[in-house]
Amino acid sequence: MSNFIQAIKKISTEKLIREFADISIEMYKKDNFLCNLIVPNIKRYDGKKVFTQLSPWDIHRIQYHSIFNSNDYRNSNKEYPIGQIVHLYRKFEEDDSRTEYLKDAEWHDVNKYIFGMISEQALYQDKSWITSNFNRNYHILVGSNNIVRKLTIGLNEIINEKFGWSVNEYISIQLFVCVLCGFGCEPLALLKKNNANKKNTVLTKSNVERFIKYYSCNYKDVRASNLQMNIFYSKPFIHTDNTKAYVLSNYYLVLWMISNSIYWLIRDYYKELDSNEFVNAFGIMFEDYLKELAAKFLLPGKWQVIEKSKTKSADFIFDFEDAVLVVEQKSSLMHLSVKQQNPDLAAFNDFYNKVICKAYKQLKTTREELKLSKPIIKIILLYETIVNISLFEASFPYIFNSNENYFIMTIHELEIMFYLWSTDKNKCRKLLQMMLIERKDKIISKYCITEIYKEMGLYSQDITVYEIDYYKLAFENYENELNKLNVVGDEIIWED
Repeated sequence: MSNFIQAIKKISTEKLIREFADISIEMYKKDNFLCNLIVPNIKRYDGKKVFTQLSPWDIHRIQYHSIFNSNDYRNSNKEYPIGQIVHLYRKFEEDDSRTEYLKDAEWHDVNKYIFGMISEQALYQDKSWITSNFNRNYHILVGSNNIVRKLTIGLNEIINEKFGWSVNEYISIQLFVCVLCGFGCEPLALLKKNNANKKNTVLTKSNVERFIKYYSCNYKDVRASNLQMNIFYSKPFIHTDNTKAYVLSNYYLVLWMISNSIYWLIRDYYKELDSNEFVNAFGIMFEDYLKELAAKFLLPGKWQVIEKSKTKSADFIFDFEDAVLVVEQKSSLMHLSVKQQNPDLAAFNDFYNKVICKAYKQLKTTREELKLSKPIIKIILLYETIVNISLFEASFPYIFNSNENYFIMTIHELEIMFYLWSTDKNKCRKLLQMMLIERKDKIISKYCITEIYKEMGLYSQDITVYEIDYYKLAFENYENELNKLNVVGDEIIWED
């Protein structure tokens, strides 16, 4: 048994959860994804203090191991400072890793492993994707009148059934909970009195309690879940055994919830019904969204939906004058277990076989059927958020190291390209020229979408693809509700 497990077996689980939750709040406030902690009782050869580093993605892992191996009633006489716990965890994490796999792995398989590690880390380091994901999810699932939602039960009905609220009320409560968590790891403790709701606000104590309880898990849930520590992504609050408190696991995970929760709600609702209705409907919604983008940023006649034939073909052709994009869109998302420090390579390969390989074959078929004089760029378009496409493509060199201009692109990159075409055609032409550079026998990572976009400074592009900034509007709605409350300093004074 590792020294880390031995140590946490002696420590109160609730105490440990609270301490690390508080650290996550401070890390976020300081925008610091690495926290330096002193390791007590250990000194360097020169007598200086020894430090260890804690990252936000470590926090819920440590909490998970504590829940799995300890309980709230442990109370060792020996003090275990946070720095010591993290130092022991570093060694445990190293021993628990799958580095043995890497010793005999092919280089493209090593890339799969690194892809999983960096995918998780990058989402903590650059939080701009949260706003982007929120706006896109809201637009597709609620906001746009141009998107057909072929669902028996829609998002509004699902939220009303589960909570009794509208979508916007749900989001206002969610934002309120996020703000409360910024003041402490036990948000319900800030709600001192019952609210008689005299001013007709949705931000009542009972509503906040209902929300937090829905997104909470107890120790039994954690120990029984096949998601292991990933359960905290969908249930970021922990119901403790001893004091029965609802304690935040990791502040960053509340932000993830804001970004993804309306998508997760409707997806999980149909999953619980053992129905593919949402999966099938969302593929059509994603296609409608692309039509909407094309109609907004391209001239009529410069884009078309490829007519379905007996042979499975790609979905769209977009004409950018100097080159044509042939696009196969895939709305499927990777399993969360892929984007981990110990990535699930079986799930990675499953996504590749079911999504990437299928898209590649469809693009290849379409390319063979098309009779075009212009250069053709073939795009596998994902709804998935991927920040290191170079590693993903490098995992499959037999596709992406060819000289046939295949690229993986996320919907965010395509949004940037469309917006660029309407605002700076010369720059967009340069982008297309770089995508047409022969990649055969070259280093893939220098010729993938992310590297080209970085080199051209396109990720800092201030793009607007929606008529409404839904994220900004959500905060305005929340602030309108907040103004109905009596707030003194950091304390909510509930009216009786």
